[in-house]
Amino acid sequence: MREMPRYESALRNKVVACAHLGRIEEARDGLEQLLKLQPGLTIAQYDVTYGTVFSPQIHAVYLEGLRKAGLPEG
Repeated sequence: MREMPRYESALRNKVVACAHLGRIEEARDGLEQLLKLQPGLTIAQYDVTYGTVFSPQIHAVYLEGLRKAGLPEG
């Protein structure tokens, strides 16, 4: 993150991890940064874009974390 602060994948991972660890403020801060890089990102858009990239179990973990962080549904 220090070397590539605009690397969207790493930022998404941070948001999801922080949300699942109960570090909601940190997750929301990361989500704010992510939304600057991906304006208009929603749960629905993430689901369509990445739904087939990961296994259903991993995808569900990401969706839950993004929801906990406050990413809008639609």
